[in-house]
Amino acid sequence: MQNQWTKSLIASCKKHLKHSPNITMRDKRERSTPLYLILVVYALISAVWIITSSRHLEIIPWEKLLRSRSYNFEYEDEKSLVNTLMNPKNSRISISSHTRAHEFNKEKEHALKTPHFDMHSCDAGNNETLTFPWRTPTFIIIGQHKCGTTALYSILREHPNLLPSTKFEPHYFDFKGKYIEERIKEGPGRKERLCAERYRYATDNFDTDQIMEDPNVMATFEKTPSYFDINDPALIKSVVPDTKIILILRDPVERLQSHLSMTALEGLSIKEMKAGKVNEEKLDKFLNHVYRHKKMALHEKRPQDLRRAPLFRGLYEQRIKKWLKYYELGESMLVLPYEDLRNEPQHVMDEIADFVGFPRYDFQSALMEKDLSPTIRSRDGKLSGRKATTYISDELRADLYDLYTPFNDKLADLLGERFRGIWGPKTNA
Repeated sequence: MQNQWTKSLIASCKKHLKHSPNITMRDKRERSTPLYLILVVYALISAVWIITSSRHLEIIPWEKLLRSRSYNFEYEDEKSLVNTLMNPKNSRISISSHTRAHEFNKEKEHALKTPHFDMHSCDAGNNETLTFPWRTPTFIIIGQHKCGTTALYSILREHPNLLPSTKFEPHYFDFKGKYIEERIKEGPGRKERLCAERYRYATDNFDTDQIMEDPNVMATFEKTPSYFDINDPALIKSVVPDTKIILILRDPVERLQSHLSMTALEGLSIKEMKAGKVNEEKLDKFLNHVYRHKKMALHEKRPQDLRRAPLFRGLYEQRIKKWLKYYELGESMLVLPYEDLRNEPQHVMDEIADFVGFPRYDFQSALMEKDLSPTIRSRDGKLSGRKATTYISDELRADLYDLYTPFNDKLADLLGERFRGIWGPKTNA
């Protein structure tokens, strides 16, 4: 519409301003009079057009636009961003008048680095459309038993821009794994069934209202260590394809020792723990399993039902191979040594922030100062304050390191030099 009026104006100007040697000065003034009228009429019509068109535009502040959950900013420069925002066919939104051009570089860079939660709508079949925040959660913490996942979770939840799951450990993909596999198996209607599954996972385990309404929430996460042992990580990849994985591992001998310490105190009260008592029956049974499974660990074809036995939990290399089929190291999966978390917690927190994409935070809390070694809980779930006690003899410890070392070397081949030679008698003496 504007182009037609512009062409008409240009044509009129050329017609009335055409030079003629026979025209007097008075004639020129008389002939130029209609030009002013044309300009006034054109200005009025343009104003009416702008006012009418503005009814179809939503004028919103730039700051709110950056936090908008409905748009994904992936633009090369400010010009392409503005062009997209000003195109009614794409977004029907405009930038408010108080936006300053020089803010674009700073704000755009912040927006692209900050995880945002797009509203995702999908067809669940039967004319039902489900809407939920995409990339929920932003990342999942996994690991082996007694590898420090709880310590990591406890620190991260102190971050003002992170929102943990509503359940301490959802166990969505392991306890319900076989049912999820059945619901999303290949076949007609799988797209709709995946939509329903993604919606179910997000709404069952996260406060989706807070995710969408709280401007401080930049990332969400959950912690379920046992996901590390699921049969096929493809299940998680199918339901939450854009979610990142953070895996934390520990010296397998120290992990086994911590596991044994917890088992030796199972079923005891706080009073009994403080008195130094142990569950002798549990302790003997655990050690018998360790001695019996040592020889079996060297065989490639081990019974699958023993994969979660205490000794076999420390064979990380075989488990990680499954995950690396679906997740790329450094891009969608970060693997951390527990020892780094214990010795340099702030450095590990910064590494996680950079990997996920949320702002770094100075964790000046008691969690950063205290010993992050695992503690023992009593039968009523309360922290006993009692640290892990050594129940493994020096001879058995040496045998275990001999057993685990070849597997640890294979692990370093997969994960890189960061894990080369970090676990052994000398490093943990």
